[in-house]
Amino acid sequence: MREGPGFRFRVPGIPVAKGRPRFGNKRTYTPAKTKEAEGVVKEHARRMMFDQEMYTGPILVACTFYVRTPTSWSKKRQALAWDGYLLPATRPDIDNYVKLVTDAMNEIVYQDDNQIVGLHAAKFYAEPGEECTVIDVSQIDTTAILNTTPQEVH
Repeated sequence: MREGPGFRFRVPGIPVAKGRPRFGNKRTYTPAKTKEAEGVVKEHARRMMFDQEMYTGPILVACTFYVRTPTSWSKKRQALAWDGYLLPATRPDIDNYVKLVTDAMNEIVYQDDNQIVGLHAAKFYAEPGEECTVIDVSQIDTTAILNTTPQEVH
């Protein structure tokens, strides 16, 4: 698998995990915090795609989430977290962060997130004011795969 054209963009602000659909008044609705966060990711994705066509083939996505360090922690513990010695193995789950990002990029970066065939995600603590989400997207160059025989793959 070879990577084709791609890009990286940064979404400033504390990462938001996709909220579960809510039910009320005989209808289903998306939580306001989720809608707002998806809107921010969509806007940044639109800026990156302003002169490009939507990707139509298989896609690789990498998301790195820099989340807030608990303010209740001592300065020493916060410094360890910022240096990468402590990792946020806490809620919200990383897959909910990823779901918000990949859903937000639908019909902007790619036609549908079912085109994503490779995914990498990581969470780290960030210093105050440095919280953000970094998103890498690249299309896979399938021509190299199509021009090989099964024997060459093994």
